[in-house]
Amino acid sequence: MARRCRQAEGEGAATAVVRPGSSLPHAASLALAALALWLLSSLLLPRSAGAQGEVKRFAVLAAHPDGGPGTQPLRWAEQDARKLRQVLVELGGFHEEDTELLISPDRDTLLAALEQVERRAARAAATPGNQALLLFYYSGHATSGELRLG
Repeated sequence: MARRCRQAEGEGAATAVVRPGSSLPHAASLALAALALWLLSSLLLPRSAGAQGEVKRFAVLAAHPDGGPGTQPLRWAEQDARKLRQVLVELGGFHEEDTELLISPDRDTLLAALEQVERRAARAAATPGNQALLLFYYSGHATSGELRLG
């Protein structure tokens, strides 16, 4: 028996058919992830923190398809990070200039980007009444406790 997975009701709705024993098509799984992110962003964090302040959103998205020796390159890592950034900007209340997309970064580049965005988020939250959200997304290989950056 096939299952139907609905992205949303109304305009722009998408349906994917999934047969038992098969996985979601890549586009459908990405659509479901985007919907979940949008719902969390919409329900858990208001667009503003009230009349006195705002919620400022920052994101660092990193993709590294190569995990180094003993791994196979990931086919969709870069595309997933790019598409998630697009969803964050279009639906999640993130400004494009507050998102950092890194493709195949080395350790130092990734850490520097995280530190820079963390400082910006801290400055944004320092204003009374303001809140800051920092999202980190990594699409790539990992082992227990560490990211594999090629």
